[in-house]
This record gives sequence, structure tokens and C-alpha cells, in this order.
Amino acid sequence: MARRPSRATGNPVGRPKITIDEFPKDWKEELARMGSEGMLDIDAKVYLHISNETFSRLLEREPEFLETISIMRSLSHAWWARLPRQAFGSGTSKQMNSNLYALVMRNKFKDEWNNAENKVDITTQGDKIDSNKKIEIEIIKKTIDGKEDK
Repeated sequence: MARRPSRATGNPVGRPKITIDEFPKDWKEELARMGSEGMLDIDAKVYLHISNETFSRLLEREPEFLETISIMRSLSHAWWARLPRQAFGSGTSKQMNSNLYALVMRNKFKDEWNNAENKVDITTQGDKIDSNKKIEIEIIKKTIDGKEDK
């Protein structure tokens, strides 16, 4: 890839963009293996010798990289989700630290594991609540025959 020239000298400045062509020939298989062992993005960055910024840029500009990382993340998520099932199956669930497990899952797999309370505003549609005003709540429930009952 061409590097931009320096204004002063006309010589190329900075390192050329890193591309997936520079990765080891079996990088996709290795990232899939890592995901199947519960490893995460940081492990992929270390294996590929790339920074957080380069990782993000590659996700944006290289569809093949994005697909491979998505597969790695899914495999990793499955590995982590399997842990409590294995613990219950083997009778060792009492040895699991459920609070730590939940913390890991909420932080590593945010989209699937965060509480809905952070995503839903059922009171004000984003406006501040004026505590001097009366708050009215209307509850609508469906009856068995499908009519609304207020």
C-alpha cells in the first residue's frame, strides 16, 4: 500500500497499513481454536501482534477479518456459557463463584448479558422527572378473550 509523502521531503511517512495478508497463513484456524478455548479479543491481538487501534481499523475495513473475529467471539461465548452447565452436570456447581461468572459474562458479552434496565426508559421518554408534579400510571392488561381491560 502506498504511504502518504512527507510535506517537507516527499518521502513516505509512517508505517504502511497492516493488512490480513501479513498474518500467519493459518491465522483464521488459530483464532477459531482460541475462541473454542474461551479466549477473547485480547488474545487475538497478542497472537497477531497488533494494537487495539489496528484491531478496530481491521474490523472496519477487512470483511474477512470481521467474519473471523465474529466466529471467534461466538465460539468463545459458547465456551463460557458451557461452564455452568458442566459444573451442574459434574456436581461441582457449588464451587463456582456465580458473582464472578456473571461479572465476566456481562463485561465480555455485553449485548447478550447486560440487564434490560439499562436499555428501557418506561417513565419519561428521556425527559427529567419533575418531582413536584403528580405521576400517573396507566396499566393495561389483556384479558383471556383478547379485549383490553383498563
